[in-house]
Amino acid sequence: MLGQTLGRFTILDELGRGGMGVVYKAHDTRLDRDVALKLLPPDRVADPERRRRFEQEAKAASALQHPNIVTIYDITREGDRDVIVMEYVPGSTLDRLIGRKGLRLGEALGYSVQIADGLSKAHAAGIVHRDLKPSNVMVSGDGTVKILDFGLAKLFEREPMDALAPTVTARQALDGFTDDGHIVGTAAYMSPEQAEGKKVDSRSDIFSFGSVLYEMVTGRRAFQRDTSTRTLSAIVAEEPEPAGRLVADLPPELERVLERCLRKDPQRRWQSVPDLRVVLQDLKEDSDSGKLRAVAPAAPRRSRWRRWVAAVAGFAVLAAALVWAISHRPRSAAGITVTRMTFDSNMTGFPTISQDGRLLAYASDRAQPGNLDIWIQQVAGGQPLRLTNHPAFDVSPSFSPDGSRIAFRSERDGGGIYVVDALGGDARRISDRGHFPLFSPDGSLICYLDIPASLDSALSRIYLVAAQGGPPQAFHPEFSVLGAALLSHPVWSPDGKSLLFLGRRGRDPSTADWWIIPLDGGPPVRVGAVAALSLRLGSVSGFPRVWTNDFVYYASGTTVEGVNLLRVPFDRARPAITGKPEPLTAGAGMKYNAALALDGRLVFPHMTWTLNIWSAAIQSDRGKATGELEPITRDETVKFSPRISRNGSMLAYAAFSGLDTRDTEIRIRNLTSGRETALPPFESTMNPVPVFSADGSVLAYRQVTGGRSTYYIRTPGSATDRVLCEDCGVYAFFTDPAFALVQYGPQELVRQNVSTGARTTVLHVDGASILDAQPSWDDRWVTYLLGLPSGNVAISVAPLRDRPAPIGDRILVREDDHILLAPRWSPNGEWLYYLAASDGFMCVWGQRLDAVSRKPSGAPVGILHLHGSRTMSFPLGQWPLEVASGRLIFTLGEPKSNIYMARLDRW
Repeated sequence: MLGQTLGRFTILDELGRGGMGVVYKAHDTRLDRDVALKLLPPDRVADPERRRRFEQEAKAASALQHPNIVTIYDITREGDRDVIVMEYVPGSTLDRLIGRKGLRLGEALGYSVQIADGLSKAHAAGIVHRDLKPSNVMVSGDGTVKILDFGLAKLFEREPMDALAPTVTARQALDGFTDDGHIVGTAAYMSPEQAEGKKVDSRSDIFSFGSVLYEMVTGRRAFQRDTSTRTLSAIVAEEPEPAGRLVADLPPELERVLERCLRKDPQRRWQSVPDLRVVLQDLKEDSDSGKLRAVAPAAPRRSRWRRWVAAVAGFAVLAAALVWAISHRPRSAAGITVTRMTFDSNMTGFPTISQDGRLLAYASDRAQPGNLDIWIQQVAGGQPLRLTNHPAFDVSPSFSPDGSRIAFRSERDGGGIYVVDALGGDARRISDRGHFPLFSPDGSLICYLDIPASLDSALSRIYLVAAQGGPPQAFHPEFSVLGAALLSHPVWSPDGKSLLFLGRRGRDPSTADWWIIPLDGGPPVRVGAVAALSLRLGSVSGFPRVWTNDFVYYASGTTVEGVNLLRVPFDRARPAITGKPEPLTAGAGMKYNAALALDGRLVFPHMTWTLNIWSAAIQSDRGKATGELEPITRDETVKFSPRISRNGSMLAYAAFSGLDTRDTEIRIRNLTSGRETALPPFESTMNPVPVFSADGSVLAYRQVTGGRSTYYIRTPGSATDRVLCEDCGVYAFFTDPAFALVQYGPQELVRQNVSTGARTTVLHVDGASILDAQPSWDDRWVTYLLGLPSGNVAISVAPLRDRPAPIGDRILVREDDHILLAPRWSPNGEWLYYLAASDGFMCVWGQRLDAVSRKPSGAPVGILHLHGSRTMSFPLGQWPLEVASGRLIFTLGEPKSNIYMARLDRW
């Protein structure tokens, strides 16, 4: 075809051919640029359903804009040929660059980091490559890596194989990939689950990535046999030859990375590419700086004694590798060794350790998924003991100094602090409120934090209660604890004479800092940690976890980038920070709390969340759920603030899809067609908070720059987005999208003309804060959520007029000392739906309203109870619940966590 034309394309050269078609270099005469054309095999697109599946995934892949992914420009048909138009990348495929001895170490690490970057972007968008191999990786002349053929695997999807078929043919092995019972792909780079025809996810790509990296550093394929069938068998049942045997100077750190990528069990591989990428980047930097060194080869073995020594040394190396393999070991400036202590598939977290370092306690749902109870086990090993068994959550255990008792928070009977013997028995309630209990070093007191239902950190207070029980006493109530809703809490000084916490005086932001307050009545001392540690307030930043004679250990990060543990040298006598912070853990995931034994054993959790948007069918005008939970999104991005148009056709949500908070974008999905588009990432905004008009045609979104919140509005046909308001919050559009419901300050709602900016105050409250608001579908009423001075929350309703509704016209729907969130109208205005934690779990409730007066009619009704392992992810979005015609929309988080222990050399 060289020199021929295909539509607007002139064929210049053949770049390659294979099972997925022929690739040509061509010139696009319309756009005057060189492109790569992939002509698809006609037999692959003959089946309409196969073509539909392929086009759906290829369209999703075309939305991937990343420097390490070849961009798909178009999917078109020229004459009788189906064509994919792609970015043309001059260079060589990786398989042509890998010689018989492999690549130089620096090259291999550099390419691997770029491949990981591209895979991270794709996986965050829910796209699994399924056929990652060296021939699908381009390297340009300047060393830039580009991954090819994202989205093409759907074209090669086979019908499910006959369940009685005894074997997989070599032809299937060469051509196919896995997708729930059928197999397609390139045999040598398949994952075990792919080779067995099982369902695959992003961890399958991690195995294939490991195979590619193995080949880059050794020059040999990890699994290569004389036939495809034997290759598949080796992938499923055999281990590759250790790369260190093939490359004498291979650093052991890289060999461990390969070993973990190539594990048969997906649960024991790297669980996400971003985590793997961090380790590879560290190895690349150490390699470039000369810090990464190989282990010197052993001397020749000449005697039985030397053979015995070599065997012991080999066992030691294997044991070290095993310790690393069973841990999710983060890099550490302290050079600590990390050991994984639990191996649960759901949620095991909130660890604490006895002062003698012998006993470990934690909260786990291993006995019943979604039901957290307190467990205890010996650090040296042995069977864990379940201490509590209650339908409500039991969390946050704390050992008494002698290890004989455990204090914990329970949601039972309205929630409170309980104490149970470490050997078992009945739990005893010592406080009707409180979170995060901690025994004092002498065991006489328990401090805890009281968090208001409004989640207003300015109303969070520290309390002290006698360990044997008694009336709790507020401790310096003029101070509040920052980040209480994100697991911040006070910690004891080593001598038990003071408490340290991140807080402020009342609501004064200028006083936000670490504070130390003595129990003997001495004056509070401001530490100056915000400036010394450059703490980023408003996130998980600088939460103290442990205070020793020489250090303060604290947690910092974000719930999406990762929360990690650090420590900073601390002079308790002055008191003052005396050095630079030292990271103890790194990478994604939440290491949100820690406990330290007197012998230097530090325990902490590693928790990850999968946050997706879900739907439940509902007769919204009748207050009745009619269907099961169904996911709308299924990928690994963090999603929050979903908004849906009233007719249920358009969905907008914020999505985090990168390694830092600047990689946040708004995604807009047509729920009828399934088509999804994305607004570019908002570099200055973690949560852009999208807001749809009633018909889905107008979108408002937020950007935060320099601490100032600005809402922009996007309308059909407009070339640019314009400012809607500044220092404001936009809750909703009215039925006419020319008007929006906007909040200025904590106590006032206005109806604002989005074109002129003219405002009409529709609600003003005194002595409380408006936390959320929504107009009814007929624009005659507004429901709003109030944070009360007591810390309680209330849902109210008021008529919408051209002036604020008098107090006498406002209707209280519900007040509670437990969390209430997101009141939402039914289409006919006769039901309010909202989230409530009154039964210890965040569930969807409904309240019927009188059709005329809008006063509550009858008791609240449970609409959707979520008592399992999935939990409502309310902290990540202002609006976690939406009501449209026929459906509820919300985000659900599926947490997974296990416990790890580090041995510190100094503490």
